[in-house]
Amino acid sequence: MANLPKSFCETAGLADNSTVSNLLEQLSARQNDALDGLLTSEDSQLAVSVSLENLHKYRLRIEDQVGPWQFKFCSVNVENHSDPVLVGLISDAPIGGLPTELENLVFWALIDVNLPWHQSICIDIADPHYVDWRSLAKGKAIIAEPCALNLNSTSQQLISALFGLSYPSMPPTPFPGPIISSATSLKIDFQLDRLTAIQSQLLLEASYVQHPKWRFLSFYRILENAYLSNIKEVLLSEFDTDASKAIESAKGKLASEVNQLVHLAERGDITTEFEVFNNEVDGLISAGNQYTIALDRAAKSESLYNAREPYKKAVLRFYKVRCSIAHAGTSSVIYEQFLDANSAILKLLPLVEAIALKSLKITSV
Repeated sequence: MANLPKSFCETAGLADNSTVSNLLEQLSARQNDALDGLLTSEDSQLAVSVSLENLHKYRLRIEDQVGPWQFKFCSVNVENHSDPVLVGLISDAPIGGLPTELENLVFWALIDVNLPWHQSICIDIADPHYVDWRSLAKGKAIIAEPCALNLNSTSQQLISALFGLSYPSMPPTPFPGPIISSATSLKIDFQLDRLTAIQSQLLLEASYVQHPKWRFLSFYRILENAYLSNIKEVLLSEFDTDASKAIESAKGKLASEVNQLVHLAERGDITTEFEVFNNEVDGLISAGNQYTIALDRAAKSESLYNAREPYKKAVLRFYKVRCSIAHAGTSSVIYEQFLDANSAILKLLPLVEAIALKSLKITSV
């Protein structure tokens, strides 16, 4: 068998250039317990020996579990291919004995010179010959991909999506902070008993969302609720004065979502917040953010883009962001087409939150 990585040998208390066979011999003779519960039985040692005969058929990668951490092994069989993709997931739950297939994968990852684990093995100060694989594996996924499949980034993304893992083809996404995380004082400009159950639920759900695009859409739904309530309120207030005019005015506002947003911005005194949003979009465009550049290009043909009031242009841009997330057709800007979309939305989210909260008459002071 091939030699083990030098760093692994050092940590496990093996001589340089030791092989897996040397390691298994010591484990079998109880001369080495450095693997912290791995390969402690004869059956597990035999199983890993057999599995290593197939190791040359696979390429391994390690990804973070970005969803709820799981503890399991799964094989993914692909049409017309005999060798499955192997996926092992490790949680932070106390681990006793590992299922055989998962144990084999962990060992493969520890000895793979193309992965970082053999160089990052934690050494216990009290026992320098101790491989702390549990710390390395916690919250991680080990994916063994058959070389014959020749998976591209799109195929890898499919596997990652199925198991809630980070995407090799996408940059990492830092999570946004909690709502108005920088505020030291808040003003709620309404009687609390006027807050509807829907408004409260929408805001609560928005606060739970972590991914930037879905967080944006969650706050947009607060505005949807607000502008429809706003139009209803104006209609009722104007109806007794001139019913026909009030109905026609309501129809005009309902004709398009952009019109509804404009009216909400005007009546809810949110024009300043939209103008700040507009300035941030301009800054992203100047900085070369491709997502916002594409959105701006798609908005230029619409009348509000050249409106005299900057907040109307901002409302249009705001709406274009919403469409890029909500729609996945081929005739408009699609959020997932751009690797810098997340970074753009992360910059805009504090302003989006301020707009949504202002629509509820909540402001930081």
